[in-house]
Amino acid sequence: MEDERPHMLTSEPPATPPPSTPHHATILKWLQEVVIGYKLCPWAAPALNSNAIKIMVHPEDANLEVLVETAVKEASLLASMPDGAEGRNLTTLIGVPGAALADFQDFLDVAGAVDDCLGELDLRGKVQLASFHPDYRFADSTPGADVENFTNRSPMPILHLLREVEVTRALDGFSGNPSRIYERNKAVMREAGAEKLQKLIAACQQHAPPSAKEES
Repeated sequence: MEDERPHMLTSEPPATPPPSTPHHATILKWLQEVVIGYKLCPWAAPALNSNAIKIMVHPEDANLEVLVETAVKEASLLASMPDGAEGRNLTTLIGVPGAALADFQDFLDVAGAVDDCLGELDLRGKVQLASFHPDYRFADSTPGADVENFTNRSPMPILHLLREVEVTRALDGFSGNPSRIYERNKAVMREAGAEKLQKLIAACQQHAPPSAKEES
């Protein structure tokens, strides 16, 4: 049966260079197959096709304080970019492989620490933090509606930093109302079904090429 998922990618290959490490490849495949394939994020496809997405991987042997520091540094860089900065990354994804943040609550604690730092540095309103996790669950998730949580589920824990100006531009197509995206995405996940989505996310791991060293 033909895959009926909507696709936003053109037939031309994206400008993003091929990933050279397994974890980078996993994140990129998840972006293409899930986030863009199901149109969960209106700014993902244009950013990928214009080579404006920076993918980083937190070293498994580094502590979580380093992760928070890295995320805050990347947020500061994004905030300092002038409007209309062409040819530069406009959004950053930081993947965290391994067991360090396998527990969803531990992951939320770290995401909260990053968000607190953004507030202390007056970066809120300039940079937005989004988060993804293999066991992601929204606070208002209702029993029996677990499939809706797949809008924010990923092959590994991921911190996503976005320039607020880019988010605002993307929301123009939704009358500036992010709740419309949220409701639309939940409906798409329900239609796809949890079993199919879980297999798709798991399959992203199979596209990782061999590599001797991960880039941080």
